[in-house]
Amino acid sequence: MSEEKEQHPWNALQQTPLNDLKRRAKIVDTLKEIEPVELAGAERFAYDCGDGDALAWYFAADGKVLLVTFLHESELNTFDCHEEEGEDYAVQRSYFKGVPEDLVALVQNQEETDELLIIDDATGGRTIQVATGVYWCDGNSWYVAEGLREHCQNAGLDVFDEGGFYMVYQYILGRPFTPEAYHAATFNEYLSAEENEERLEQVRAVFASVR
Repeated sequence: MSEEKEQHPWNALQQTPLNDLKRRAKIVDTLKEIEPVELAGAERFAYDCGDGDALAWYFAADGKVLLVTFLHESELNTFDCHEEEGEDYAVQRSYFKGVPEDLVALVQNQEETDELLIIDDATGGRTIQVATGVYWCDGNSWYVAEGLREHCQNAGLDVFDEGGFYMVYQYILGRPFTPEAYHAATFNEYLSAEENEERLEQVRAVFASVR
């Protein structure tokens, strides 16, 4: 009998309660020593996945959530990719079509951080966070941003593969979020057995401390 096929992370995200998802985001940020950021009406948890890839969760006070991912080698990357002045910004902004404006406001005119790059509109008046994946939740269901979906359909691209959605692996979506599950998903093969055991104990301590 063949093993049951693992569900797609997008389906697993749909099944993860938002309060549980926020706790997972808090734990990962704590483990990575990244401070959450308080915005007007929202809280941001960002993570640099290495090699230029990053993601950020925006949990709004009204229950909506925005997830942006950035895969630097993606064909969707607009950063310094167009010749005409302001076109990088225009294309990037188009990915957010269909996302509620109060969520889009969370990625506009924000300061650049170590994890999150921004693009300006060439006039210096507006900026927007760089993203290859734009996904949002209305408090109940998750959606791919309409603009991103349209762009990918026209270009023949996969919104998850090119968007860099793989980065949600560390949140163990669709399965119990335990220290052991997180440690297994992020196991460092270059550490000794003793070092990995010490790391697991550190992970357990963080899980116990975050509510």
